[in-house]
Amino acid sequence: MNEYLKTTLLYKLSRYNELYGANSYISIFKLIFFLIRCLFYIPQKWKKAPLSSEKKLNSVPGSIVFKISGGLGDHLVAANYIYAFKQKFRIAPENIIIHSGKSFRNYIFMGITKNIFNESAPSIDAPALYIEIIRFPRVITSNFDISIYHNDIALKQWIENQLLFEESNRKYFEYAPFCDGESANLCINLGKKRINQPDITNDLGLEEKYLYKGIPVNTTILDEYGLSGKEFITIHRGVDTDQVKDSIKLWPLSYYNDLIKRLKEIFPGIKIVQLGISHARCETMDEIDINLIEKTSLPDLGGLLQNARLHIDCEGGLVHFRHALHGGKSIVIFGPTSPDFFGYSENINIRSPACPIPCEWLVKNWQDECLRKADKRICMRNLHPDIVISELTKNLDSENYPSQIKH
Repeated sequence: MNEYLKTTLLYKLSRYNELYGANSYISIFKLIFFLIRCLFYIPQKWKKAPLSSEKKLNSVPGSIVFKISGGLGDHLVAANYIYAFKQKFRIAPENIIIHSGKSFRNYIFMGITKNIFNESAPSIDAPALYIEIIRFPRVITSNFDISIYHNDIALKQWIENQLLFEESNRKYFEYAPFCDGESANLCINLGKKRINQPDITNDLGLEEKYLYKGIPVNTTILDEYGLSGKEFITIHRGVDTDQVKDSIKLWPLSYYNDLIKRLKEIFPGIKIVQLGISHARCETMDEIDINLIEKTSLPDLGGLLQNARLHIDCEGGLVHFRHALHGGKSIVIFGPTSPDFFGYSENINIRSPACPIPCEWLVKNWQDECLRKADKRICMRNLHPDIVISELTKNLDSENYPSQIKH
């Protein structure tokens, strides 16, 4: 019998016995159904990925494959989880394989492994584990019993815990991303946030602190724009390229312009630096000192975010990036997503009470169209610049941060 099917059958026997009892008709029916499915089981064929080099991977019984999807923030969350996984189970870097369709995959994961490829899997006949990480880890393939880890009781328990969580919460996997808002509420009730959501089974003991320190930054960008040794604030208005340009998550541009005017009054001498992936997706704000839209690589952004005295943004990838780099405080303006789930404790997280609960994934097009059709985008429109300024000065006065505050 295929080792994966054998492992799965033994797991099901054990679980059904615990849940229903050995002689239960439910247990018998479920096992019969599983065995019928086994008759039609076809082993998965791995497709070779179009690689940038000629390097090929042979069949290695110790390989653990992680498939990652989502935007920059999702990849940063996954990188922290995979790093903790690697440390916990003492996995050698050469035995970790990363698959992602994003162009920044090498930059994010280079401190974990050199085996980083695009979405299509290279030729690996029997990895020890094939794991997909979207919000929660999902064990797609397990050859644990014939792998080099077969005596690792802790790793075996991790596998069983993931399978049990999926069995009990199938909707979060089968209907992703449409249940992501609901899974966020589950995590909030369990005391978890997006940063440690993959550790839903508590096997790795992840908290809010970002553990992975393998992301390189370029600090020469500071010298290039006269920012080295100076105080500056970074500001950003935009979302990932796979999301709509005019996302509900974005604070109005006119509010940003008013905020910048006030910032210059409160923080005299502090330069305002605008970040952005492209002019098409990030409109230029008024009265900024340095416009770096379309002028930075990810290492450049890392150098800026790590050294800025303050970062101002909507909830998104750059906020996660700054947290990952231990860069310091951000002002994060929330709308359809929850600060209880996506927020970090070091930040000033602001959300209007206009909508009682976040609307993330309550409907399919939640980023495109406001549910409150008669009062469109009230969650963002209700957060006037004065509110943000008030929260900023209230939280920063006691810290003298930035160092000169003028009232």
